[in-house]
Amino acid sequence: MDAIVAARGLVVVGSSLMVYSGFRFADHANRLGKPVMAINLGKTRADRLLCAKVQEDCDEFLHMLQMEGAFGDDDRPVFGSPNVDSGSGRFALAPKVS
Repeated sequence: MDAIVAARGLVVVGSSLMVYSGFRFADHANRLGKPVMAINLGKTRADRLLCAKVQEDCDEFLHMLQMEGAFGDDDRPVFGSPNVDSGSGRFALAPKVS
């Protein structure tokens, strides 16, 4: 849990978080006020905690980000870069719906 305390947020990739051992990380991040995002097809146990969700195949989505130049020189995502929003409309972050 120390890693979540030190992190700026949490991205869940390819998990429904239906088992508590995974969900507890999203819950902990949320309780700390950190943004929680998921890249997953279908429902997750943490849907109510998410600030954003990409409902796409995670492998395809991450590959698209890589191809669009969304990763910096150190292979870390650069979500503020104009390359992430290519205008294709194919992938979009869905805001949290209460």
